[in-house]
Amino acid sequence: MVATLVASDLEILVFEFLTKRKIKFEFQSQLLGGYANELGSATLDFVFRDTDTCWRIMGEYFHRGASPEARDQIQKVRLQEMGWTVVDIWETDLKKRLDYTLTQALRGQELG
Repeated sequence: MVATLVASDLEILVFEFLTKRKIKFEFQSQLLGGYANELGSATLDFVFRDTDTCWRIMGEYFHRGASPEARDQIQKVRLQEMGWTVVDIWETDLKKRLDYTLTQALRGQELG
């Protein structure tokens, strides 16, 4: 049986960037309970256990507006309280300068 990758176009770009560079990561990790209805639950797009870092790919459609931004902030605080470095990677940055954005993210730095 072959696993099927279910991902957005943005996530596929990031997945390919990391795979091409042979960087070890987990994709779609349910570190905070996945898609549970509990406030603050999350599926993390990319998790790097070696550095306790996780990346959230922030598409404009799902992550803009008062309610999504509040939910995202709660998730981020919960992760940071657990000792994770959280890097939010925005759609606009990926589309404008993919390599630079992801190189900075590998250093634990956000652009937005």
